Amino acid sequence: MIKCNVTVIGSISRSGEARTDKEGKPFFTFGIRTAIPAGQSEEKPVDISVAMNGTPENQGDFREGAKVKVQGVLSFRKKDDNLYLNLSASDVTFGPEESDSIKGTMSFKGTTGSKDIPEKKGKKGAYRLFDAFSSEKTADDQYVYTWVHFVDFSSDRPDWLGPKKGIEAEGDLELSYFNERLSLNCIVSSLSFWEKPSSNQ
Repeated sequence: MIKCNVTVIGSISRSGEARTDKEGKPFFTFGIRTAIPAGQSEEKPVDISVAMNGTPENQGDFREGAKVKVQGVLSFRKKDDNLYLNLSASDVTFGPEESDSIKGTMSFKGTTGSKDIPEKKGKKGAYRLFDAFSSEKTADDQYVYTWVHFVDFSSDRPDWLGPKKGIEAEGDLELSYFNERLSLNCIVSSLSFWEKPSSNQ
């Protein structure tokens, strides 16, 4: 499970469209394009598909090119080697003055990778770098795995932390491009053991 509460600032890349779901309830969709880091002093665009409940009264404002600030829950869908961003919006503000960005926090449940997690030394003390994945079952009963890179600066290392362990983590979300691929990163604020279900790991 990967869930991120975020604020996204960017421009509408796909104009708004009113729709209804399978139960006949109205919802509204549009696309956002924003920018995230892609190396030293470089940025690269990323597209996000946005959906919100109901139908806004100001539908005409959701036009391509309009700058917006959108708050909501960001999730990720993995297909083949591509990672798609979907945002369930709770609030939309037009004409923000801030620069394009994605800022927020991540909640994660998953499994650490197979590599050892050594202690590293920095100016502020020991820290740890490790990767972990969250698994998701697809419609055709296959599993896809979304990886997150974690940085943990906490002073005390949990005794249980190691390869192939279930973790539950909270922290600051950081998105970037690495080797032309979208990278999910989390600066850990809390970390605990998670009893992972044996049936899907």
